[in-house]
Amino acid sequence: MRIKRFLLALPVAMAIACATSETPQRQDGISDFIAVTQLESVNKVRTEGQYSFLRVNESYVILKTPRGHYLGQMQHKCPALKTRAMISGQGNIALWSNVDRRINPKVFFAGQDTILGCVVEMLYLLDENMVTELKNLGGTAT
Repeated sequence: MRIKRFLLALPVAMAIACATSETPQRQDGISDFIAVTQLESVNKVRTEGQYSFLRVNESYVILKTPRGHYLGQMQHKCPALKTRAMISGQGNIALWSNVDRRINPKVFFAGQDTILGCVVEMLYLLDENMVTELKNLGGTAT
């Protein structure tokens, strides 16, 4: 009798597990955007000490530098990004936080440097059209 109950409950448990395991991967559509557009990953970005960021969501930021725009993917969700309000009308926030770690003030390194205390694991090169699309995906268009 117990085996029958187990066999009947097993497909239901598997269906629930599959449904909940897909949710974190598809929560924002940005990971799909990265895959579909085949964004070029870079290890470092020369900032010359001048850069700002735009919060897309808790896991992604758009880093604006004199050399262009880059999508920064956080190592983990960053709670500071969730509560951070947009400062300017364009959504740019200067990065002069005392919790941030920089190896070199003129270069931003993926996997080592931080934004609001959270490690930026990956950096992807963006063009202007991609920036607009990402703002719309993240709900931060101004």
